[in-house]
Amino acid sequence: MSFLSKLFGENKPNTKQIDGLGEFSYCDDGTDKYWAVDQPVGDLPVKFDFGAISGGLEGPNIWALETFRNFSAKPDSLYAYINEMVFSKLEAKFGVLTIEDVQSRFYLKSLTCTSKEEFEFGIHSNESDIFVELFSRGGVVTEVHIDEGCCENV
Repeated sequence: MSFLSKLFGENKPNTKQIDGLGEFSYCDDGTDKYWAVDQPVGDLPVKFDFGAISGGLEGPNIWALETFRNFSAKPDSLYAYINEMVFSKLEAKFGVLTIEDVQSRFYLKSLTCTSKEEFEFGIHSNESDIFVELFSRGGVVTEVHIDEGCCENV
């Protein structure tokens, strides 16, 4: 490839076919390096629109990949991580909820895996434009963020 075509040509994204999951694109945003997908893979729900697996240019981190693979095969297992911290944050917007209420009134929108016990997932309300992001460290949700009016095309 000539210098000019390299300079003015389009950069093709670095993609990788991950067995059992599909095609992921490598991203380096200056802070994090990860492999991303913007569509459902595995058994993730139809409205799922962002997944990321920590890793370098050579490929995804093996533990993060295994964690992502497990959750994409059994996405409902993520609801087991919803704890009192999550319920208390949701109560201000939705009243008192049970785990069954959360499962029926929210859908899984995103999943990011960094390692075996570090991951985050986002659920979005079926009723309004409210996105809840849950951060799990050491296998326990330790942080919850709620964003209103954040998502397009909802």
